[in-house]
Amino acid sequence: MDARRKIHRAGLLIMRNILLFTGFLFLSFCVFAQEGSRINARLSRDALTVGVPFSIIIAVDYPASEHVNVTAPLFPRELTLDRIIQYPITSGGHTQTIVEYRIIANSPGRIFLGTFTVTTPAGRTPTNPFELVIQGENTGLQLVRMTWSEASQQVLQVGERKTFMLRASGWTYQNPPHTFFMAEIPKGVILSSSAPTAEERANGIAIKYTLIPLAAGEFILPARTLQHENIRFEIPPLNFRIIDR
Repeated sequence: MDARRKIHRAGLLIMRNILLFTGFLFLSFCVFAQEGSRINARLSRDALTVGVPFSIIIAVDYPASEHVNVTAPLFPRELTLDRIIQYPITSGGHTQTIVEYRIIANSPGRIFLGTFTVTTPAGRTPTNPFELVIQGENTGLQLVRMTWSEASQQVLQVGERKTFMLRASGWTYQNPPHTFFMAEIPKGVILSSSAPTAEERANGIAIKYTLIPLAAGEFILPARTLQHENIRFEIPPLNFRIIDR
């Protein structure tokens, strides 16, 4: 009888240790999943006005932009989501991923926007919710008409590299940054952008593009109108015909 009791007690002890170890593993997994990457979410400017685009900028402390996913809350009808831009940025040898939501307010008032959830291989991290105070419409807009430089060659060959620039005569402001003017990338091409130099910025260059067509056809950037604070930029269309070598 004593031998049976000893075997029973030993079995209970082993089972308790297994349960404790399993619980420890589960707790460790939950803590890791909840930690996530460090983030910093902010508004692009303090004064928000009806009809004037603004951005919610989320800086994610994770260098591989392709592994960063952001889930946005449901936007109320008072807000229109204009576009989403995601890109890496390096400063002091440290690389972060920037996710920018460009938004246009449709009516004045106080608007509550829920949390954005950032997911990386390190886990998931929510932002704080946003309280947006929207002022009445701003009527004192400055109109800037832009042109394409180095874009006179209208026929390109597949694989040929072409650099062209978007400029505004007489406009030398440092803001907005060049990423504000980035166009949606059409299919069948490689299209990258870069910031102009200080000298180019002083000459009105807003953004530099590098184009490499991958297939014959038409490369088209449609006309766009962008607005930053009280400045409205009118961008003309751009078209290249792509031919085989």
